[in-house]
Amino acid sequence: MKNIIHFRADYDTIIHIDGQMAGICNKENCVDIIPQKDKMYVTFSTPNMLSQAMCFYDLCNTPCCDNEYIECIPYMNRHYDCYYHPIRYRDRCMEKILYSIIIGKLFISIIGKDKNCVSTLSIFDNNHPKFSYDIAPYDDIECSLFGKTLVCISKKDNKYHFMCIDTNDYTIKQNYICDHINVQKNIIRTLQYLDDLVGQGIVCNYDTTSNMECESYPIYRNKKAYDVTDNQLVPYALLMCIKADNIKHAKSLLAPQIANASDDKLKEYFGKIQSIFPDPYTQNKNHFYYTIKNEKYQKYDFTVENNKILDINEIV
Repeated sequence: MKNIIHFRADYDTIIHIDGQMAGICNKENCVDIIPQKDKMYVTFSTPNMLSQAMCFYDLCNTPCCDNEYIECIPYMNRHYDCYYHPIRYRDRCMEKILYSIIIGKLFISIIGKDKNCVSTLSIFDNNHPKFSYDIAPYDDIECSLFGKTLVCISKKDNKYHFMCIDTNDYTIKQNYICDHINVQKNIIRTLQYLDDLVGQGIVCNYDTTSNMECESYPIYRNKKAYDVTDNQLVPYALLMCIKADNIKHAKSLLAPQIANASDDKLKEYFGKIQSIFPDPYTQNKNHFYYTIKNEKYQKYDFTVENNKILDINEIV
């Protein structure tokens, strides 16, 4: 049985394979191929963004690509999604300083055309460039230093971009979009609603007096969890609960014979979940397949009846 590769992209994207037009893909529609050789060159052309050409290899084994904007997701029966997350093109003409602040020996600036465009956040330490990062469009921004942690909070369309940068080595400690932020004397509290089926949100409390140590806990949008009444979606709800460290509700989705597993064992079984991918290519009554990204990609078979998970098996 040969591999089947499905090219997808965040936006409408024209695909050329070895110089030949192969089709147009996006999040919903894919360009499908069955590779006949182990290596091919693919060009992704997206309106208003840079075209990129890259090499895919090991196509008859485990398809991969060294380009950082490509995600190769494995599914059952030798199906693979090659997902393109394109780099946005940014016109650097007529850029200007949109925001700047001096905090001690640090100079922080945002340079771009205007606040509606992608801009660059830069940090200079004693006039030496130390950090540069592209940020999304914003309406307002504020930067503050707590000990050795620089906190940058920007707002756009009732959403907040929360970023924490360690000024010891200029690594990013936190970087995410959230729905609410409340800055008090010693605590920064963020609320991030999850795009899930249970209606969860995560509250994170950062202690500014102890190097931004974080305490987090789950909540529900409407004070209680939504019911999941579709067998196929129950595993997704379970995985989202584990990702949010909401183990109590995760166990409510398990049948009694496996719900007695310890909290630590349930978390260790799936690892630190980063992304969840329902398998769109394999159908089997009462068996539903998901690929999870943690330190690597792992595939799982969930047996579900009457909205309860009866069994979970990792597929090697």
